[in-house]
Amino acid sequence: MSNIVGDAASDQYFTGNLATFATSTTGRGEGGRILDSNGNKSGEKGSDWCLGEHRKKVLLRFTPAKRRARAMARYVSERAAELPEGSKERKKFDKLSLELGLCRNCLLFKHHYLEGRVTLAKMISCKRARLCPLCGIAHANAHVVTYHRKSVQLVEEYRARGEELRAWFVTLTVKHGVSLPDTYKLFSRSVQRLVDRRREADKARRGSLKHQYALSSVMASVMAGVFSFEIKRGSGSGLWHPHTHGLLLSHGEIKKGELSREWEAITGNSFIVDSQEVDVHDVKSLCEILKYSLKFSEMTLEDNFDAVMALQGKRFLRSFGEFYGLIPDESTDIDDTILLDSPYIELLYCYRGGSYHLMPGGLEVSAEE
Repeated sequence: MSNIVGDAASDQYFTGNLATFATSTTGRGEGGRILDSNGNKSGEKGSDWCLGEHRKKVLLRFTPAKRRARAMARYVSERAAELPEGSKERKKFDKLSLELGLCRNCLLFKHHYLEGRVTLAKMISCKRARLCPLCGIAHANAHVVTYHRKSVQLVEEYRARGEELRAWFVTLTVKHGVSLPDTYKLFSRSVQRLVDRRREADKARRGSLKHQYALSSVMASVMAGVFSFEIKRGSGSGLWHPHTHGLLLSHGEIKKGELSREWEAITGNSFIVDSQEVDVHDVKSLCEILKYSLKFSEMTLEDNFDAVMALQGKRFLRSFGEFYGLIPDESTDIDDTILLDSPYIELLYCYRGGSYHLMPGGLEVSAEE
């Protein structure tokens, strides 16, 4: 079973199940106009009509990620082959390899042509964001959207009360280590100690004498924050280097020098940090902070796999303060209910030979059907 995820085997699997996939995702089989293999309606020419800029961007972004996912699937299959036949661990790796190889092999788009909207309606996902860059993209996008909404919402709420919240992009690092689990454990505990000083400062303001030291912490004026953890391995040293990027919403300035001194006092040997003020409305900073799930794909396949296995069950995203439990306001989002009764064209793309291709048999579905 280990070699089932090869390109040919995977393509054969989906070719044989294409009709089932399309039926289960569309639920439509009558009355639609069939599109040709280029996605053209009768009497129309050119694939740009059906593809659209949105789909082009999605497919261009997914294609290299899909190649990496396939490569990881093959690597996991090779690792599985080294294990005893029928062992529990081999079965686990075989299942993982298959899931990675089949992730997002088919993408079903709906083009609501009267509304000028395109949606990616359905796909099969392995949900292995740290091993699969396809799922990593979705994972990162979801967090960026969520925390961008939360950040803007908090800043505007404080502004309405006559208070100012400033956004800071901070980075914390530690010295490289030989053992990834041990290095990550020490680093994670150090970050938590820094975060805890925000709560300890609140206790000090309420009269706790033993927490008075926290009032001088850079975290004392922080109202909300989120940290994401990243890992890389030194190309020359071979040592592991965990680090974190964070977004902090604070009443005051988070000075780099003060942060460095406090971080060194916590870790005992690390002082390299960074702190920059950012515009909370600019989503680019959040993209940089929350793309940790994509960083794994920048490693070699071996390092990527070993890191994920070594850190199973570890959290790579931590939010605190007023971010925790905050439900973001979605009132400004585009109302998708207008698409419920809108006619649309269904287009099914499948991954074959290193890229995505439109499958014949797309349907134009009217609202009355």
